Parts: sequence; C-alpha cells; structure tokens
Amino acid sequence: MQILFSKLSLLDRYLVHRFIPPLVFSVSVFTIFGELIGITFEQIKFVVVSSISLKVAFYVHLFKLPAFVSLGLPLALLMAGLIAFGDLSLKNEITAFRTFGISLIRLYAPILIISLLLSLIMFIFHELVVPPANFKAATLLEREWDVDRSGLAKYNKKDIVYVKHSSNRDESDLNFLFFARQFKDQKMHGVTLIKYKDNHFSEIIISKYATWDESIQSWKMQFGHQYIFNLDGYYDKINSFEELPISLTEKLLDYVGDHRDHREMNILELYDRLDLIKQSGSVRHVRQLKLSIQERYALPFSCLIFAFLGSSMGIALRGAGKVNNFGLATISIFAYYALQFLSQSLAMVGAIPVFFGVWTSNLLGLLFGCWLIKRS
Repeated sequence: MQILFSKLSLLDRYLVHRFIPPLVFSVSVFTIFGELIGITFEQIKFVVVSSISLKVAFYVHLFKLPAFVSLGLPLALLMAGLIAFGDLSLKNEITAFRTFGISLIRLYAPILIISLLLSLIMFIFHELVVPPANFKAATLLEREWDVDRSGLAKYNKKDIVYVKHSSNRDESDLNFLFFARQFKDQKMHGVTLIKYKDNHFSEIIISKYATWDESIQSWKMQFGHQYIFNLDGYYDKINSFEELPISLTEKLLDYVGDHRDHREMNILELYDRLDLIKQSGSVRHVRQLKLSIQERYALPFSCLIFAFLGSSMGIALRGAGKVNNFGLATISIFAYYALQFLSQSLAMVGAIPVFFGVWTSNLLGLLFGCWLIKRS
C-alpha cells in the first residue's frame, strides 16, 4: 500500500490524504449508528424480554454486524466527500487548483478510484460474508428459542404451482403442471399433477400427499387416483393407489424446501431461486427476486454515486461546517432512500420495470452531482 501510495502524483497524494481521515471517521459513525439502531437495542430487548443468554446475544450481534458495515459504507463516502471537498473549497484551495488549469473532474479522479475499489471490495464482502452471517444469526436465535424454521408460517408455502416445459426455448410445449395446496412437514398436501404429451392431456393424478424419496430419487404420491387419457382426450383408465412413484424434477423440492430469506443468499443462489420461481408463475415473487438481484449490483455502485455527490455538494456549498455537513448528509440520505422506496414500490406493482425501480435513485443522484459540477 505504501509503494502504491508513493507512485501517485503529488496532487493525488494530497487529495487522498485529505479524504481518508473523514472517510474513516464517517465509516465509524455510520457503523455505530446502524449498530445501535439495528442491532444493540434489539439485542437488549431479546436479553430482557426473551431471556436469551448474553453469549448468544453477543454472537448474534457479531454475525449481524457485516450487513450494517456494508450498508454504512456508501453513506460514509457521501459524508467524507462533503467534509473533504467542503474544507478544500472553504480554504479556496479548489479555486487555486482551477487557476492552474486543474479541472474538477481531475480533482475527483483519485476519490472516484478509491470509491471504485471500495465498491468492488464491498460487492465481494456482501456476497461472501454477509449472507452466511445473516443466516447464522437467524439460526442462532431460532435454536435459542427452540424454533423449527421449516415449521414457520412464511416457509410453509401455500397454493404451490410449478410448471415444467419440455423445451426451454418453447414455453408452449408443456411437460407437466403441478399444484399443491400447501407444503408442510416435508409433505405436499392436496396434490394435483397434470401430465402432457404433444400438448394434450395424457395423465391426471390427484393425491392426498406427495413426498420426495431420496433413495429412489423420485416423488411418491400417496392415497389418490390416476386418470389416464387416450389420444382423443377421453378416459382410458382410472387407477386408485396408496403409493405411486412419479418421476418429476427434484427442483420442485428445492423450490418449496429452501428455508432461506433473500438476505441469506448470495447472488448466484438468488439467480438459481429465480429460475425456480419462474416455473411457479408467481409474478409477485419473481419481481421480489429480481429486485433483490438488482439491489446486489446497485448497492456497491452507490459507493461511487455517494462519493461523487458528496464531493460535488462540498464544493458547491463551500464548506458549510461539520455540523451542517452532517445535516446535509442526513437529508441527502433520507431523500435517496425515500426515492428508492417509492421507485421499488412502483416496480413491485408493475408500474415501472424492475431495473428502474432499483436504479432510479442512483441515476438521479448522478444527475444531481453533474448539475452541481456545472453550477460550480
């Protein structure tokens, strides 16, 4: 790091030197605030009201901390840009640099490079560290409260629909349509399976339960009836059964049996889940997953946006003071997340595309920063 720093130009070293201290300070402030609001108060409540042990509370606190560090970094870059460039502007150093023909973009360059590196680090950290840490924190609390996650209402899916096509390229070529009233206690309840052949009914199976048998790698329908159709679409045979093995995809079990929240999965696992959810026909769940995936890209990119926006505001406001800077940073953060909430809500109801639902706040922040540069 020292060798790399020594290879920078004198201007770059000076700007980095002015930027790093407020960045370290801001990361500490926002992490502590996030930790107090999102973790500490909650842990105190758990210890006092729910009587969990201090050891478990400590480990839950530790495992939840990475998520708040990653959320606080973009905000810290905004604050650091405001403080560093506001101080440079207040002391007329920005004016001096521009007198020597140094553009604002050139002054931003080392800060944006630092922000880009932090964005990459944050993306890797958010994918490799945060999801397993969130999952570990949740399972620790569930174990302490003697809660079986698979028995929780939000993981016992209802009105399950799963569609399988014979060809990924031709969605009109159906293979089977699966419906279950509920998945509970590792069983599909109230199952209806419609099989197709050459886009015609070939078989309908109605059963009370369906379970996955790992030993034979197939589903077992239990206590039901099998209706077999001929090519003309009429009943050819009706069978009653107590147990009937059916060769269906194991992905159906993955779809109903994965008891993890979106925050507990990395981006590759989210893409896998999206492929499964698409087969269910649930537009709402598909949109939720697409939003979660886009957020994984947008959050690291917001590091660049916030650093650029903070630096532009610092120059435009010519050093409003640390207290005012903190107030401006707070207002900017509130406006950013309010806009993000609004745009994502519109995306969830299908009013705007998912991409714009996630990226609108970043794009508007970029445009506002460009306007401030032009104004300056």
